[in-house]
Amino acid sequence: MTSDVTIVDRSECYCVIGAGPAGLLAARSLKHAAIPYEQFDKNDDVGGIWDINDDWSPMFETAHFISSKTVSNLPGFDMP
Repeated sequence: MTSDVTIVDRSECYCVIGAGPAGLLAARSLKHAAIPYEQFDKNDDVGGIWDINDDWSPMFETAHFISSKTVSNLPGFDMP
């Protein structure tokens, strides 16, 4: 009996689950450190709860981010 299953060795690769703020920061850190990773999210786009186009997102058009942009941005991705 033959199998159509391909086995891929990913023992040297990390897995980031989610592409919300925490998942994106984790992926950026791994990439910056040249550590191999794969990233998965259940949605078609990144942003997690901040993705206003997702039906389950609690965000709304008139929402405002009330935090200092100098301490809330990601390095290399400054807030406007």
